[in-house]
Amino acid sequence: MLCIQIVLGATMEWAVQSKLTYAAWICMMMFTEGGHFTIIPNALKELYGDKATEVYGVVFTYTGLSCLLIIFIVQAPFG
Repeated sequence: MLCIQIVLGATMEWAVQSKLTYAAWICMMMFTEGGHFTIIPNALKELYGDKATEVYGVVFTYTGLSCLLIIFIVQAPFG
């Protein structure tokens, strides 16, 4: 799934040339992102057992923090 996301991200400049291709790329990206929300909790349960819920809470927190960081990166000269 991660490999599919990498390929989709690497070919985004090509995909934006057509509205249909762009829409398909976004749909596939959202599909693969949703898959992480089903795989990660089960993987953490196998790795950490009863502590998996706490670990998932910490891991999921970084999603929100990264979204806030994107605001500053986009406005930066290199963004």
